[in-house]
Amino acid sequence: WGGFLVLFGMADDDGIVITTYLQSIFDDLKPNSAQEIREAVVQAGLKRIRPGLMTLATTVFGLMPIFWTHGRGSDVMQPMAIPSVGGLAVSLCVTIFIAPTLFCAVEEWKWKRASRASGCGCRCRYCPRRSAPPPRRSRQRFRGSRCRALPLRGV
Repeated sequence: WGGFLVLFGMADDDGIVITTYLQSIFDDLKPNSAQEIREAVVQAGLKRIRPGLMTLATTVFGLMPIFWTHGRGSDVMQPMAIPSVGGLAVSLCVTIFIAPTLFCAVEEWKWKRASRASGCGCRCRYCPRRSAPPPRRSRQRFRGSRCRALPLRGV
């Protein structure tokens, strides 16, 4: 059981480190599109790979002597080391891929919700609720628009 406690503590720590780093990036950045959110998350993930790999490497190298011993007490220590190393490898994959993906999904949801609150949310270029007036076009251009704020006249 000791190995699983160590594993949960270290995995939780890695997740908190990357989430805190992502949160600090989004406190400074005010994204204008979902693409900007994704780029920021990818850049943050790339910066946090190295610390995660260093944590995994130091743990593996620190527990290697426990794997190789056959002396007194090794029967107690090996069950602690095996789940720690295997679980940290899986935890690193989850921390690198799953945590930023979920963070990105939540930030995109927040951004879409904020953009809908400020306007109709369709973000089409013909929407009358945008700050710039839409260009004069024929009715054919409006038919394919997703904007519900646009009335179709004479159809």
